[in-house]
Amino acid sequence: MKKTLIALAALAAGSAFAQSSVTMYGLLDVGYNGATGVKPNMSNFHGPSRFGIKGTEDLGGGMKANFNLESGNLLMDTGTVKSDGTSGFNFSREAWVGVSGNFGETRLGLTSSFGTKATAAFDLNEISSSSAMDNAGFSPVTWYGSSRRGNQFQYISNTYAGFSGGVAYDLAADATALKGAAGAAITTTKSAAQGMVSYANGPIAAAFVAEGKRQDGVADNRTAYNLSGSYNLGVAKVSAGLTQSPYKAVGYTAAGVAVGGKGANIGVIAPFGVTNVGAQFAHNSTSGDNALELFANYSLSKRTRLYIDTVHLDYKDSAKKDLNRYGVGIVHTF
Repeated sequence: MKKTLIALAALAAGSAFAQSSVTMYGLLDVGYNGATGVKPNMSNFHGPSRFGIKGTEDLGGGMKANFNLESGNLLMDTGTVKSDGTSGFNFSREAWVGVSGNFGETRLGLTSSFGTKATAAFDLNEISSSSAMDNAGFSPVTWYGSSRRGNQFQYISNTYAGFSGGVAYDLAADATALKGAAGAAITTTKSAAQGMVSYANGPIAAAFVAEGKRQDGVADNRTAYNLSGSYNLGVAKVSAGLTQSPYKAVGYTAAGVAVGGKGANIGVIAPFGVTNVGAQFAHNSTSGDNALELFANYSLSKRTRLYIDTVHLDYKDSAKKDLNRYGVGIVHTF
């Protein structure tokens, strides 16, 4: 009898485990990179190095419980973890729990902004540090200096006939590395809502995203939005977008990168076997600055690729010295 009960218990435990999964994943980026006035180093350039743990549990009836914990930037030149000026191990990129099913998906906690979810795919070089939009000052991925929002409730619908959408609400307590137009940390004094609508069907993709302002009593603060689209021609993919960033005026970080204003961008990427090459151009209509990005990627396997990225930021203000940024390295995902 005891053996039977033990066998049944083991079978039940095995069945429950089979309905759940936990996966460790990550991305490692290391290479040689630098910029005007900055000594070269060997930290990540194409994308932030990180690792995480994600999992799902089958709740039955088509519903699942999901979670994701993802670390902040892993600096490959020193082997330390550093995110937003605070050294040490943390989950400053993703830290949320939610449920999904026929109704869509919910996430509660810290997760990607809709500016990131809706528009990252239209930045054809995977949001590299050479991103023309980012260097020109109006990338939706880095609105408020961060691609993440904390203290957040997020809902994303399932896809119907190519369309999907989502809404999110961030509490005023969100202090997820948000930064002002000049790169200084800001105190979040206002709750904010986000919304997105996206479409993808065959060669055509498009998205619209908007986010409310995050600071009370700040004249330079406003609602931000982006409209982007792309078309895959087969031999090449083209993209374009219009953006109004949260900041009416344009400021500059200590490194000379623009932040704020509004503008437009265009880009093209073409595959050649295991290689792809591309170019992106962004114009900030507020400051008059232009950014031109050139890039190439060579795939060694499905998980490993070599890259070379460069961007030239041409300031309208002749008193500013034009900025050049570049990176050559290797990316490995697991």
